[in-house]
Amino acid sequence: KGCRSMSIDSVLDPLCIILVKSGAHGGRLLFRYPYSNQVVQPVTVIRSNPYSLGLSEDDLKHISEQDNSSNIKNGQLDGFSDETLANILAVSNSLCDVKFELKVNDVRFVGHP
Repeated sequence: KGCRSMSIDSVLDPLCIILVKSGAHGGRLLFRYPYSNQVVQPVTVIRSNPYSLGLSEDDLKHISEQDNSSNIKNGQLDGFSDETLANILAVSNSLCDVKFELKVNDVRFVGHP
């Protein structure tokens, strides 16, 4: 009988619990446990149009292009701002009562809005 270094239960343990709300002005993060007091550095993107607005999706694209593609550090979710989490996890009314999964790098978000 062999010994495993990592049990299945530890792989399936959630990193955090996130509650988001979808509204007329986009998604909003209402609750996050454990609380993250890390400051995500704003991404500087050179835009061809000086009047264009930055989107949180640009931050997500920048995160996925980094060399270190792990968003888990010290057993906690890392590298996502609250605004980015709210925008990628808030769903429209048509997706309510349907389970969904979203995988970004090595993190799988699972929800049932």
